[in-house]
Amino acid sequence: MTHLSNIEQALLKIHSYTGEQLTLFTSKITPRKLNKNELLLKPGQMSNYQQLVKKFT
Repeated sequence: MTHLSNIEQALLKIHSYTGEQLTLFTSKITPRKLNKNELLLKPGQMSNYQQLVKKFT
C-alpha cells in the first residue's frame, strides 16, 4: 500500500482493514466541498447516504 488518505488512516486506527477493503470503501466516497453557511440538506429533505464532515471551521 502506498500513500494513504486521511480517511484510510483514520479507519486503520479503529480496525485493521485489508488493502482491498480500504480500496472498496474509498471508491464509494464522493468528496463534496460546502461553502460557509451552506447546508448538507435543505429543510425537510431526507438523505439515503451517510455524511462525514472532514473539516469544520
